[in-house]
Amino acid sequence: MSRITHKEILKIAAISNIILSENEIEQMSVGLSQVLDYAICVAHYFGDVVTQKNEVFGSFRPDIQKIGLGTELVMQSVQHDADYFVVPLILEQ
Repeated sequence: MSRITHKEILKIAAISNIILSENEIEQMSVGLSQVLDYAICVAHYFGDVVTQKNEVFGSFRPDIQKIGLGTELVMQSVQHDADYFVVPLILEQ
């Protein structure tokens, strides 16, 4: 029994911007159904994995602005304007 319909395969193909023949649609239907069956087996084995809404993964650090090496190099140059190097004009407008 196929878990995914012909119409759903065509919709996925359209979203993916691919063209499938009738034979490829049938193969895709069988392949995607097998993937879904496997996902259902895994879900039954491990149960529903639900995370708490307030659960935070990782840690956060405050964003601290630091003067980078690029800014230090610009400040040490002979000619600079704010955070940029000043170079001679070589092309005319």
